[in-house]
Amino acid sequence: MKGQNEKERIIRFFNQFTLSMILLMITLMVSFFLMLSRQYKDYQEHMDQALVREFKAKVGQLEKVFGYIGRTVDSMRNEAELYLYKMNFGQIYQHPLEFHKIEDHGSGFFYHLDQGDPTRSKNAIGNLTGEGSIKNWKPQKLEEISMAVSLNTLFRINSKSMVEKNRVFYLSSNGFINLYPWLKSEKFRYSPGLHKYGFFKSVLPRNNPARTHVWSEVYSDILGEGLM
Repeated sequence: MKGQNEKERIIRFFNQFTLSMILLMITLMVSFFLMLSRQYKDYQEHMDQALVREFKAKVGQLEKVFGYIGRTVDSMRNEAELYLYKMNFGQIYQHPLEFHKIEDHGSGFFYHLDQGDPTRSKNAIGNLTGEGSIKNWKPQKLEEISMAVSLNTLFRINSKSMVEKNRVFYLSSNGFINLYPWLKSEKFRYSPGLHKYGFFKSVLPRNNPARTHVWSEVYSDILGEGLM
């Protein structure tokens, strides 16, 4: 009888010890996973904060770039308006040299600046192409084309500092475009379809009466150089 009681006591002790060890292991595992969860949460918060700091830094850089581009565009617009103002009041007595190089294509359907000025590099000018014939230019269109050609100098100067740019152009509702840098008209020339793009429609007076800087919708580059 005594041996039986001793055996039962040993069994109870073993069972209690086993249960205690199981509870201890469960407690340790729960503590481990809680610590792991806390560490992961701290790590995630740290990464989120790092991403926010990086994002703010990128935004700051982009704001500087966009601000510079905006000021550059304003400067070119002011120069263009001043040119037209001076021309209207007879203060400009001759057109830019490239203006006189614009000629009709053999088909008679469009004009171009494919020849340009042989004394200047093609990187110094844009190619102005348009619909119709130069023989049909009215005075207002002639003045605008002269102004657009005069922008070549500003295009060249500003493009050196605007590393983010792809190409610079002046697109007119009068049926022509001055594209910089120069590209032969057989590769690209003015098309009425250009007026359907957001970069043109978004800045029309009826859509942007305050003449503020706007970002166009994303579009596929007309020269095949990807999304713009």
